[in-house]
Amino acid sequence: MRGRTGCGGRRARSSTSSINPTCAFKTRTLADLGAGPTALHRPVPVDLREDWPSALRAAGFDPSQPTAWLAEGLLIYLPPQAQDALFDAITALSAPGSTVATEYVPGIVDFDGDKARALSAPLRDQGLDIDMPSLVYTGARTPVPDYLREKGWEVEGTARADLFSRYGRPLPQDAEDTDPLGEIVYVRATLGGSSRAGRV
Repeated sequence: MRGRTGCGGRRARSSTSSINPTCAFKTRTLADLGAGPTALHRPVPVDLREDWPSALRAAGFDPSQPTAWLAEGLLIYLPPQAQDALFDAITALSAPGSTVATEYVPGIVDFDGDKARALSAPLRDQGLDIDMPSLVYTGARTPVPDYLREKGWEVEGTARADLFSRYGRPLPQDAEDTDPLGEIVYVRATLGGSSRAGRV
């Protein structure tokens, strides 16, 4: 997702990069809730395995303007190399002052597939046959905060418990024990002034 805001009353614009059924579902669900866009919204249905930077540009994306990126609930479904490539592309498309929000899941290194299957059993009982271990890429990968720092981003990482506390929300007592991914760190980063990587 990309948002641009400017001074002097310039309109904000946002783009969503995702596969078509996902874009349609999100747009329909938000509309049903009465949550219409507050900016010009331009969906760009594209698979991350394709040349999504070119698709964004073709839809009017302007990489010279600061951008707000959101990679939410995505990284565990990418191989380690694809995760790095995603942040390489984001960095190359970002002007100074751009921001990115994402997560880092240290526990993906030793993901507990048996625990994940047990926790998804109630879903299977209701006809939703999801085999979580077959969807995620486990094993070692570059920690997201470290990778972004190397690319010139100023990074803040917040543990799930701290985030719940910040917003005055109770953390489920067994959250860390039952989650097969373990701890989740929420990452917010801002690109510095002279750290833009090569163009994509």
